Amino acid sequence: MDKSIIERRKFVRLDLDTKVNFQIKEVEGEQVLAEQTQGRVKNISVEGVCFSTNIKLKPNTKIELEVMLPESKDKVKLTGEVAWSSSLQSKDSDKQMYDTGVKIYNIEKSDENKFLVYVCDKMTKQLNQYLHL
Repeated sequence: MDKSIIERRKFVRLDLDTKVNFQIKEVEGEQVLAEQTQGRVKNISVEGVCFSTNIKLKPNTKIELEVMLPESKDKVKLTGEVAWSSSLQSKDSDKQMYDTGVKIYNIEKSDENKFLVYVCDKMTKQLNQYLHL
């Protein structure tokens, strides 16, 4: 293992395959009125989300996300800032796709509880599988 790679995540990421709608709100300090766009969540934690989309988003871009919680069919609204975006090789289409990492800095008040319960429940199940409980 390469010891020069430093893991900066504080929380475990949970694999998740679900729809996300997002809207760009601010780019380079300028407010933006952008249309809502769709993507696919790849993983999530209480602090961040990784999703794929056909739009390359610049770091520090402020966005609003609406993540669908698969089992409950609930949606949660999150606000965050793009930390990184990297191109993907798409096998299924000729469209260029990008993985995008977003640091969450706000969860809509009415969604806080359901988001945290969902993520904690998933982490508990994942840990139980790992420990064979």
